[in-house]
Amino acid sequence: MKKCIIITIIIIFALIGIYNNLLVLSPTIAVKLGQNINKVDKEGNTALMNNIKKLQKNNVLLTSDKRVKNIKTLIELGADVNIKNNDGETALRYLQEKCIEEMFSIGKCADNITQLMNLLIESKTGSDDKNIQQIKKIRDLISKQQFTTAAKLSTELELPIRIIMGNQIIENLIEKNKIIEAKQIVEKYYLWPAIFSDLLSSKIANYEILNIKELIKPLLNENNFIEARRKIENSSLSEMRKIYLIVEIDVQEASFLQPKIQELLNKNNFIEAKKLIKRSSLSLGPKDDMIFKINSEEKGKIKNIINSLLNENKFSEARKNVSNSSLPKDDKNELIKDITSREISNLKPTIQTLLNENKFAKARKEIRNSVLSEYAKNELMRDVNHKEKLEKDNEYYRQEQECLEWLAIIKQQKIYPTISKSEFYAIADKYSKNECQIKVDIYDMRMAGQERERRKNLGW
Repeated sequence: MKKCIIITIIIIFALIGIYNNLLVLSPTIAVKLGQNINKVDKEGNTALMNNIKKLQKNNVLLTSDKRVKNIKTLIELGADVNIKNNDGETALRYLQEKCIEEMFSIGKCADNITQLMNLLIESKTGSDDKNIQQIKKIRDLISKQQFTTAAKLSTELELPIRIIMGNQIIENLIEKNKIIEAKQIVEKYYLWPAIFSDLLSSKIANYEILNIKELIKPLLNENNFIEARRKIENSSLSEMRKIYLIVEIDVQEASFLQPKIQELLNKNNFIEAKKLIKRSSLSLGPKDDMIFKINSEEKGKIKNIINSLLNENKFSEARKNVSNSSLPKDDKNELIKDITSREISNLKPTIQTLLNENKFAKARKEIRNSVLSEYAKNELMRDVNHKEKLEKDNEYYRQEQECLEWLAIIKQQKIYPTISKSEFYAIADKYSKNECQIKVDIYDMRMAGQERERRKNLGW
């Protein structure tokens, strides 16, 4: 018996709870049962507000959602949209906050939220709200395409609805392809916090990119890359977004040119391949990259030809191949240097043999008669000159030693003549000899003079 009583009490409390929440759960039945559609709870929220709050909390946007249907039913049954709860919030304010949340998450106000806001704005009770009256004026201006005036009037609204109306103005401008006016409104009127301004600017730019892509699509299909680039340059896009589109065109034009370039490369016609790239409308970076690849391929092929010629000691022909190529100056110089090194290495053994025999003149003649470049000849000549200088220095040293030994003998025999300064410098200037040799020469001259004098006295 007690058990039955407890169950009955529980059922009664449950039914009371259901009855109290019947406006939230099933507005139509609640109204039929005589409930006040605008009844508020302890927080001051109406059934309309509670349905919107739960919708907001659960983030359910499907048309099949029961709360969406309940909200529509409550509005149709005449729920007062102007009632404020204990915090001063209205049903419209809750929907606005939900709309802002959706803008952050999916980039726009969800369709169901927009529909519910429209129902609130157009409801019978909403006509008394000054905020709603202002919204209706702005919508009327948007419908008449007076977007700037609508934007100016929107600045007088509270922040959440101001953001929403500003977004509607921009979306309408984008749909009508009035991109410049959209940009001006975003920059001029403080309808959004900075983060929303950035989102809308990005949205406008993305739409403009799509527009320009559609505009240049026929041009790209006709391979008219120059005109496509001109369209992008003349657009009002930022420089970064222009570069983004130009890069896409570069990729497409490079793909278009590749088969023609490959055909020329297969024929070893590197000059024409480079001319084709230079005549294209490609940006400087892609042009340089493609030409660099061609130079690398040409350099590889010329290296193979040169190696074959060098193996046959055909150095002149190897140089001619390099000179006639279309390679850059630095690459040509590198290959010529390789050829020169190879030729020098071939000639060096012959030159070295002559140098070992001190045949410097013959070594120079061998170098002059070779087909080496002037740079290579000069390098070998330096080797010859260096070797000859060393040899002369060794000879000079040997003569110096002999001279000193001879002077030592003269001094020991006490027959070393006195040398005046004038005699010393006179002989030095005339013969460019070292001091020791000059002293020996003067001694020889004096000894010869004394001998002639002795013979003369003897009557010989």
